[in-house]
Amino acid sequence: MAKYNFLFPLDADSRPGAVKPFREEGTDFTVPNMDVSGGAELLTNLPLKATEVYNQYGQDRLGDVLISKVRGYAFADKAGSLYVEESDDGNSWSTVKSIDVSEHALGDTGWVYLSKRYYRFRYVNGNLEQSDFALYQSLGSGEQDVRVSGGFEAPSLDIPADGLPVKALKTITSESFLEEQVIKAGESIYLNIDAAGHQLGLAIYLYEKTNLSVRMTYIIPGTSNYTLKGYEDVIVLENNDRDAQKVDLLAASLRLMLTNNGEKDVKIKNLVVTHFL
Repeated sequence: MAKYNFLFPLDADSRPGAVKPFREEGTDFTVPNMDVSGGAELLTNLPLKATEVYNQYGQDRLGDVLISKVRGYAFADKAGSLYVEESDDGNSWSTVKSIDVSEHALGDTGWVYLSKRYYRFRYVNGNLEQSDFALYQSLGSGEQDVRVSGGFEAPSLDIPADGLPVKALKTITSESFLEEQVIKAGESIYLNIDAAGHQLGLAIYLYEKTNLSVRMTYIIPGTSNYTLKGYEDVIVLENNDRDAQKVDLLAASLRLMLTNNGEKDVKIKNLVVTHFL
């Protein structure tokens, strides 16, 4: 990809926003070199309070030009997390890409290809109130064959007589659950999941460090809580606010139990479930 000189645009009040990390010798308007295929649109530069969340209104990819990929840039003086999410209906959202944004640093998701009709950017601030914040999006089209006609068409494959190689069958999808969910001290909450593959990735992100466990069991298909075996530990947090684990599955109908073993209530940023097909 060719390199372009890229200047982050200003807002109506002429605030430079994300160009700040590129200051040189006191000059505010430095032009960094980045691999981009176009300009960027400022979504917001309103600083967020501690643990506050910015949700972009769901964007429809269908229009005069079909948007096939998006890219997000975030700058803040306090640490946070940036998510690229997509949806078939604009109501239920799954995470396509997420990055941690360090304080006083520019976070870049890179180009993220989309497969569903709607997309949005979501930013979750950390435990400290921001003084400076800017979030931008870049949009791209082409470079990938995406066909939409009232829904997405499944690709057709010519399967050889001896079958497809294993690597050709492995894909990954992610979903986000329990956003902003509070678990009271000493209590548990439950989540049923229908796995789509033979392995499952679980990643938990909290707003503060605490003691919390994520345990898993299997349930009888079609029921909500008839378990087939006892719960087993998947993630155990001890004075920590995040962890991720990958587990092999014995069945597709799963039930998770999240238990707050700390002394005070805890709020979940989100639980990311990744299906390895």
